Amino acid sequence: MHESYAHVSSVILKPPLRGLQRRGACTTSANAPRAFTLTELLIAVAILVIVILASARIFGTASKITGIGQATTDVMTEASVIERQIRSDLSKLSHEGIFAIRCVSVRNDVNGNALLNPELEPDALIRADQLVFFANGVESAQSSRQGRNRNNKGQSTSAFVYYGHAFQLPDARPYDADGVFDGDSFDAAPNVTVFPWSTGSIAMVRTKFDTVGSNGNGTDTFSRSNAGTHPIQQPGARQWLLARQTAILGDDDSTEDNRNSKTVYLGQTTAARSIFLNDPISGFSPQLRDGRVEAAATELPEVRTRILNAANTWDWEAQRQRILDQLVYYPRAERTAPSMHRVDQALTNAVIASGCSSFKIDWTYDLGVGEAFNAAGTGYIGISNSGTAIPSAAYEPAGEIRWFGYPDARRGVFPFGFTNWPDGWDGRSDGSDAGNPGTIWVDNIEQFVSGTSVEQYNYVFGFNQTRPFEHPMSGLPDESFGIPDIDAGFTPWPSALRITMTLHDPGAKLEGGREFQFIVRLPKRQ
Repeated sequence: MHESYAHVSSVILKPPLRGLQRRGACTTSANAPRAFTLTELLIAVAILVIVILASARIFGTASKITGIGQATTDVMTEASVIERQIRSDLSKLSHEGIFAIRCVSVRNDVNGNALLNPELEPDALIRADQLVFFANGVESAQSSRQGRNRNNKGQSTSAFVYYGHAFQLPDARPYDADGVFDGDSFDAAPNVTVFPWSTGSIAMVRTKFDTVGSNGNGTDTFSRSNAGTHPIQQPGARQWLLARQTAILGDDDSTEDNRNSKTVYLGQTTAARSIFLNDPISGFSPQLRDGRVEAAATELPEVRTRILNAANTWDWEAQRQRILDQLVYYPRAERTAPSMHRVDQALTNAVIASGCSSFKIDWTYDLGVGEAFNAAGTGYIGISNSGTAIPSAAYEPAGEIRWFGYPDARRGVFPFGFTNWPDGWDGRSDGSDAGNPGTIWVDNIEQFVSGTSVEQYNYVFGFNQTRPFEHPMSGLPDESFGIPDIDAGFTPWPSALRITMTLHDPGAKLEGGREFQFIVRLPKRQ
């Protein structure tokens, strides 16, 4: 009994096992996890930052690639639409009108240190070519003169068509409605010429619009009053607008050409009195230039009369100058309308590309174009590889296409009158060359306008497409003379066009933009 007690006592008095924690003690078990040191934490944070930055770079690169891909798709879609529209319009080309190409070259530093395109060198040449012609087929105006659901839009079977850049006045005053029936638009003065690269300020006018009346007699439609001046600083070339401007040709009454009734077509479409900027009968008619209307009271027979009677003489030089001065110009267009009124909304109708820094037009002739025999049976060459008067030698097979336009040796383009082709080719027909009698006079087709920073090569093709021996005064064949006469204005039309354009996406994700090119064959005169 005594021994058992002693045994129990020894058990009770035995010291606690090592590592056990007494209540309230601060010691921990030797097997508990150890905390990170400050150095380890800094290393972990650094690694995390590196991973985040790498992930952000990966996602940023992926996002950039996705953006570039989407931008490329957008401009490719835009280019496809433009090509289809140009092909469609040229397939309906009317040989009863005229056909004109103005090749325009502008130095990148035309405005000094403010380069038109900062991505290019200061002496780089920016192209802003223009194309003007007439088309057959039903064409509709996009906007109606009257309010919604009031009338159908006007239509016509012929139209005046323009392709090229447009100038912009995005900060000009919006349409000012005087009431329900009329109001005023704010436009460049009729005698002011504006280019897509213009700077400084220009004179402005208030132009009266009658937007409801049925015959235009309610107000003095298109009358103008002074509206002060307005800054004309144009955006950079990457934000230049490419325009397709059309004007349906229709005249539905027999009143004088300067009457207000000419400003309304079919009681529903606002129309300019003329397609000419300054018509000898109608006076100033800048509404097409201003981008406000899509119709004109000038039908094709009137167009022919106004051109042929230029300067009251049968002189192709005067006719050509009238075409260039009155029908080839940069119109106004806007990417965003100044107001919701339909007179302002019309400014956006012509835009087909929101960013086009370059628009180039080259043209060519097929071999044999212009060849003809006079009444005596004498043959005259046209476009030839051999340079020999017909019929003594046959034309050689067509080789490389010769493209005419603004000179660009890198692209193989030279003026129509150029004689020093790199391979020695000189197959053009020139009536001034007695050794190789031909029908197509270079001076009839081509006109060069020099300048310090802006140059032009104008190519105008008129009404005389098939009669190289026509008498210049009477318009009748001169069988007694029997040789081509430069004054007759014999101008066979091009066989094909080559369009080259550089398009940019709105977000400027595509550095340098994307260049597109296509060739369109023109329909032959039937």
